[in-house]
Amino acid sequence: MPEPNEPGPLRAYNVLRRVRAHLATASEEHYRTTVQRLGTLRGVADGRGASGHIGDLWVRVATSYLLPTEQVWIDADLDRLPVDELRSSPPEPHLRWYSNDFGAWSVPSDSSDSLALLAASATTAEQLTRITEVVEPARLFRHVYNIATQVGPAAADVIAAMLDARLHAPYGWGADRDSTGELADMLSWFPTDVAMELLQARADNGLVFGALSRSAGRFQRRARRLLSADPTRRASAHIVRALERREQQSISDASAHQRGRSVHLRNAEPHELPDVLASPPWRRAPSRAQHLSLENRPDRPLRLDWRPGERERWAALPVTRGWWYEHDMLEVVSRARSIEDYRRSVQDVDQEPFVLALISDDIAHPILREFTVPRAVHSQEIFQRILGRFGADALDAVVATMAQYPLRMAPVMEPVDGSRVAVLMMRCLGFRRTNRAAVAWWQRHADTAVEDLIPIALSRHGSDRILAQHALHTIARMGHRSAIDSAAVDYVEQSRAAIAAMVGDDAILSLPHRIPRLPTWLVPALLPAILLPDGSAALPESAVEDFCTMLAICRPEWQYAGVRVVVETVDPTALAEFAWGLYEAWMLAGCPHRDNWVLHAQGLVGNADTARRLCLQILEGGWRIGESSRAALDAITAIGGDEAVTCLRAIASSSSSGLARKAGHRIRELTEPDSVR
Repeated sequence: MPEPNEPGPLRAYNVLRRVRAHLATASEEHYRTTVQRLGTLRGVADGRGASGHIGDLWVRVATSYLLPTEQVWIDADLDRLPVDELRSSPPEPHLRWYSNDFGAWSVPSDSSDSLALLAASATTAEQLTRITEVVEPARLFRHVYNIATQVGPAAADVIAAMLDARLHAPYGWGADRDSTGELADMLSWFPTDVAMELLQARADNGLVFGALSRSAGRFQRRARRLLSADPTRRASAHIVRALERREQQSISDASAHQRGRSVHLRNAEPHELPDVLASPPWRRAPSRAQHLSLENRPDRPLRLDWRPGERERWAALPVTRGWWYEHDMLEVVSRARSIEDYRRSVQDVDQEPFVLALISDDIAHPILREFTVPRAVHSQEIFQRILGRFGADALDAVVATMAQYPLRMAPVMEPVDGSRVAVLMMRCLGFRRTNRAAVAWWQRHADTAVEDLIPIALSRHGSDRILAQHALHTIARMGHRSAIDSAAVDYVEQSRAAIAAMVGDDAILSLPHRIPRLPTWLVPALLPAILLPDGSAALPESAVEDFCTMLAICRPEWQYAGVRVVVETVDPTALAEFAWGLYEAWMLAGCPHRDNWVLHAQGLVGNADTARRLCLQILEGGWRIGESSRAALDAITAIGGDEAVTCLRAIASSSSSGLARKAGHRIRELTEPDSVR
């Protein structure tokens, strides 16, 4: 409900808005009748207006808002505006929280809010200027689409003022990303120097940088001319370099070379593109595997499947090194004669795994029944020894620890089977650092464990669905297709067909439930071209967008198969340059967290130059440990090779302790792969 002292038509804005929408679709006869009746009402208001009562102005403002075709009314209202009185009158004392129609503002509600209704009917820059003499541009946001379409590029200054109000607003007072992005995007569509210069002046903001990039992609000659004039701005320099790079990427056929002319790089024809780009699977119908309602099946219990002599080897593994010696744990083990002795001596749960590996059986079994997962796993050999010594009695403790520390514990699961372990190893199959242990586990237990993946892969919801589909496809390629077919026998025909599609040769059809939208700062026209292997053509912008969608689909634990197909069918050097251009645009957009897939993409398609550049970014930027820095280290590690090792060593010796420690782990992954199993 409106406030009782709320002025003029603002109290009935929602009603006026609906009436205006109905009038827009009314017949010509009804519209003319409305014009006549409201004109009569305006005449009465004009008659009373001689008394000087400002309330009569609201009648005229409301009629001008309802009938924007009557431009004479608007001009008359602007001529009658008591500008001096409105400028000098203090605002009303109450505050009003405006909804999204107002741009999510909480500001004093005064008479200028009602006068802002005139902006919805303005059609010239002169009218808009006169309105902004008495109304702050920030209050016009709810009418910005009317202003942009009716006034056009001449309204760029007013829209920029609205944008400034949002860029400089305190958090929670109108500084919402959606409205900021909308205003910047409007300016990007105006084909004028003024609009581009307004964006350039505000391009330090990531959302505005995206709008400036889109504007430069649409009006490239204007961008070259205007942005080159101020090369000190990072955003301007980046866009100019991108435009120059695209212009330089050209080819010369023999005849053109003889004539001394250069032919711009052509777009590849559809038949020259890989199928995944020529016809992206998410654009096809149907685009995803079927989702079926399945009855719940009981989980398989945990059990051990030892190979000959394996348990004995594990039970005899030596425990000869580790942090526990600092706590004199060997003395605790030697003196413990009962569970009471143990509980008096051991207060830290992190000490329990070591004690269990060495203590006598009669004391160990009560400890296993009350086992608490430690805060860290320092050695997988300890848990292998525990599993070898106590067998099935240790399963719950070991699997609970695996759920929290899969990187360290994945190799310990090799002899363990059961539904809980199958789900954990399904997830490990997608992670680079646990993939080797997961492959070994599935080679060993596929015949019994694949039945646990089928209900997950066919489910409608759940983050594990795509991982289960990927795991089924991988397991089939490992030579266990018959195990999957056997597990699917008990399902109905529709389910069996869906399973057959998942494990078929085309993993490209395995897609996440939702295809992500590309960020607004990503403008294919400003990125380095992706060339065909012979350099004769470049991927068209639509194909570049589809490839970026594939990169956005990928996650650290799962790689979309279509990316590898594209990598194998384009020029690798050009692809690495494209990925780095993507990274630079992401940096200038403010490194949005939700677009961290850009860092992951460097590891998928980058080369040694990419590793060196990322290394310099980390060292010169003073990065500290965090999600982005870890993603950058993972990208360098994924690139691999001697150059990656050199870069990681430089980071390990020059960065903060946390980042240096992570870099050291990555070095061991590349140089001593067996040490991180």
